[in-house]
Amino acid sequence: MNERIAFTPLSVPGVTALQVRSSRRLWSYVHEQLCITVVRGGTGRWKARGHYHDISKSSLMVMGVGEFHATTAVHDRASFDALFISPSLVSDWFHETLPGAGRPAMLRSSVATRSVVQAFRSLLPADDAPVDASGLTEKLLRALSGLFQASTGKALSCAPDCEPRMLQARERIIEEYRREPNTRIDIQDVARSLGVDYFWLVRRFSEHFHVSPYQYVKAVRAARARELLLKGPSADLPTLAAVGRRAGFYDYAHMIRDMRLHLGVSPAELAARVGGWRSRVGRSLPG
Repeated sequence: MNERIAFTPLSVPGVTALQVRSSRRLWSYVHEQLCITVVRGGTGRWKARGHYHDISKSSLMVMGVGEFHATTAVHDRASFDALFISPSLVSDWFHETLPGAGRPAMLRSSVATRSVVQAFRSLLPADDAPVDASGLTEKLLRALSGLFQASTGKALSCAPDCEPRMLQARERIIEEYRREPNTRIDIQDVARSLGVDYFWLVRRFSEHFHVSPYQYVKAVRAARARELLLKGPSADLPTLAAVGRRAGFYDYAHMIRDMRLHLGVSPAELAARVGGWRSRVGRSLPG
């Protein structure tokens, strides 16, 4: 069976689904949105927050905004579904915050994340790779509660946070990118701002996140382009080339290469699922 990859905006506003079937790809991904993934089939290994974890059928993975994870081994062809959820939507699920925390502190399952549970359940009906849905929704709620627990910052008990300076380096890279997406991020400046040696930072960052700081920047850029493409065209972003410039790619070929590497799809393939986009030279895209 050939690999199949599909990004699809759902009827729930702010939620996009990714469906992957029969993949041997070693995924490397950074999240601009909350990501919830359920494995339908296949086995392997993945790394997140500096720790390795087994991939197996019915595994549930929950990743926060800005987090990077990488598949390090695929033993059998993998099939999985993922939800990407807008951070602005996430804030609507919480009624309490810690003073000065600036982010949700407690998940109220009675408000119960109705939107995300509805979207999550839409992934569970059997298709060509059925999973045992028993307990997955409850497991999801526990994982979300842990993800947004301000006192620990942990998503799952099996995936503790890594060294604080690595998290600070990651946050600094994201801040620099968002402020000036078209400017090269100098990792030496990031190291100096943290008071650490450049080579130490590169080595430790790579050990913790299974990706170098420079590769992480590429993954952030690809995730930003995906987010812009799935929102559909606008007056200031009418073409794929305009999206590439906004996301910080130096040319369209660069955008194609990095999106295929990190997302498994080209900009045109992703844009065609939404419709309304024009190509980089102004022609309308099919679909």
